[in-house]
Amino acid sequence: MELSRKTGGGPASALVVEVARYTAAARSHLRDEGLTASLKTVGRFIKTRAMRPGTVARRQGRSFTIGSATLAYELGRYNGAWLNERTVEVPLAKHVLSGLPPRTVLEVGNVLPRYGRTGHTVVDKYEAIEGGVENEDILDYQPDRTFDAVVAVSTLEHVGFDEPVKNTSGPALALDAMRKMVSASCS
Repeated sequence: MELSRKTGGGPASALVVEVARYTAAARSHLRDEGLTASLKTVGRFIKTRAMRPGTVARRQGRSFTIGSATLAYELGRYNGAWLNERTVEVPLAKHVLSGLPPRTVLEVGNVLPRYGRTGHTVVDKYEAIEGGVENEDILDYQPDRTFDAVVAVSTLEHVGFDEPVKNTSGPALALDAMRKMVSASCS
């Protein structure tokens, strides 16, 4: 988004991008669904966000186990992580990547920097943030090296579907492209 580029990509940028996303979604919903349905949706959104402090307080200190690892749920505000699948996906991705130097990691979709994991290469077609995101479609991305790990958090389902002309093969093609970017010694 152009807004994030103008704000320099810091914490204020995350808020600007999030507000811009919600504003665009509200406009689209109003255009497609009408005023009554849009007001109901906005009401549900506000109610859900008002529940955040209580939900976070109840979940604070809770964890889940995968294999031998016990991980804390992600309760961050950005993109409703406390409320959706990112509550598990983000800590899992951070755990899997924890032993790897950032320079050896490629992330498809700019998610982990929003939750404190930074320094790795990020490719995101739409999220224009200076100094940290390469704005390319993963299907067109041609890195000059391979990576020890390639990760995508809540991203692949958008590949090929966020375009004016849908490409239902997008997620499978993205997986194939990502597989080719993993170092042979790691695959």
